[in-house]
Amino acid sequence: IVVLTGAIFRMPGLPRDPMASHIELQANGEITGLE
Repeated sequence: IVVLTGAIFRMPGLPRDPMASHIELQANGEITGLE
C-alpha cells in the first residue's frame, strides 16, 4: 500500500508511477504485477 498525501518530495531516480500500483490480486489468489 502506497499512500501519498500533500506535497511529498520523492527521491531522485524513483519512477513517477509507483510500482506498487501495478500489483493486483486475482480471484484465484494469484498475485500479478511483481517483476
